[in-house]
Amino acid sequence: MQMQRRRRLPLELKCEVISALPFQHGRRMLLLCIPIAINCVALVRKQKKNRWDPTVCHDRLVLIGPNRLIAQRIGEANLGWGSVRAEKPMSKNPYFEVKILEQTWEQSFISIGLAIKRMPLDAFVGHDEGTYAYGSVGFLMGHEAEGCSHAADGRPFIFKGIPKFGVGDVVGCGLNLATRQIIYTKNGERLHTAGFLVDSPAADLFPCVSLGWTGTKIEANFGPNFQLEIEK
Repeated sequence: MQMQRRRRLPLELKCEVISALPFQHGRRMLLLCIPIAINCVALVRKQKKNRWDPTVCHDRLVLIGPNRLIAQRIGEANLGWGSVRAEKPMSKNPYFEVKILEQTWEQSFISIGLAIKRMPLDAFVGHDEGTYAYGSVGFLMGHEAEGCSHAADGRPFIFKGIPKFGVGDVVGCGLNLATRQIIYTKNGERLHTAGFLVDSPAADLFPCVSLGWTGTKIEANFGPNFQLEIEK
């Protein structure tokens, strides 16, 4: 009797199968399939990285590159905000960084922070209730903390001691999953945010960036290598 040859799945497809399984079963398959394990782990990890979500991106922004990490403001100048949200919530990736690549002029406003799903994409993150942000002109929004001021609509903001940021700077935003304290950084240095807590669980908060002027461009970094040294 002629033996039938077994058909082998391509490595990418094997990895798709493993990554689609519940964690305990996927891990067991990786342990059993030693020949594919080394390459497969790398591919699965790459697939699981966070990135900007094109389905939650205002049409004033364009996402650049296959990894969808770069966002740029397009269209006519000063005709409103454009925001984009990441695919995965903070419960999956509790820290991210954003590098400012281009600004049309120094006052081109950029807002980097955390957004809930119902935040309008034509608003800037930090403006709406349930969102929090670090603004490029040097303020934090959304935090009812000691020393904060309030805008006409009641939204809290803090200017004192908050540095501005611009081209070449790297801004980080993170969340302590145990305490819900928000973390902001500039070029790897933490800002003082003791007592700055978020109201929503991490699973309801997503990395978000808002750009307000044509030509402004940023690049996100969802890990694993950051300017901020994260304790292991």
